Amino acid sequence: MKTDDAIDEKVDRGAKDPVVEEPPPSDPTTLKKDNDDKVPKGGLERLTVNLIPRSSRALERGVELSTDSKTVVVNRALQLYAYLEEAWAAGGEVVVTEAQGATPTVLKVF
Repeated sequence: MKTDDAIDEKVDRGAKDPVVEEPPPSDPTTLKKDNDDKVPKGGLERLTVNLIPRSSRALERGVELSTDSKTVVVNRALQLYAYLEEAWAAGGEVVVTEAQGATPTVLKVF
């Protein structure tokens, strides 16, 4: 497995600043509540995030490896994160074997 530094170095050469889209002033797919939080109405939720450089590089790497859009990569990452948190909360562990015949490693939160 490549180290974060090796991945960061490779991605840094071609990395672009993440594009931040501002939601339109009156988005018809959302409904405002009293506390001004947006509630998804049409099945989609627009979210603006600020990524630290390491996360931005990870997003770019995920797009490169999967050839999926940034939106798809972020959606999958959030689903995977929730799954891992549920497994750990239930006392489970996640084991990764990087290659056939390699020694399994217990995944830890970093």
